Amino acid sequence: PPTQPPTQVSTQPATPAPTTPAPTTPTPTTPTMPTMPAPTTLAPTTPAPTTLAPTPVPTVAPTSPPASSIPGLRACESHGLTVNRCYRSHGFVDGDCLCAPGLWQGQYTWYQWICTKKRGVPGRPYFCDQECMECHL
Repeated sequence: PPTQPPTQVSTQPATPAPTTPAPTTPTPTTPTMPTMPAPTTLAPTTPAPTTLAPTPVPTVAPTSPPASSIPGLRACESHGLTVNRCYRSHGFVDGDCLCAPGLWQGQYTWYQWICTKKRGVPGRPYFCDQECMECHL
């Protein structure tokens, strides 16, 4: 039998046969609208209402009424008597009562309030000792 030449085995990779790409049919596309980002919620731009502190009413330091508005005050003070306005605690106001100095052993050592009005309204006289512990008719 005749001998056949040995078959050569190639060590190189086989080259694939060239292929022709299959024809493609363009797929019709539907036109699309550009997409807008989702709306965002913004914080209100109106400032929060503020509460203003009330403006304080100026206060006037209490002052003693002028001596002329309290009958007899000058007479009592001229004798060195230190007088109070305790008649106010009994509902009388400045001008309702007269300061009347009192003599004891030839010296003015005390006084009393003689009140002939109550809150400016004339009435029966009240006599109040200098500390106003008692005011009586």
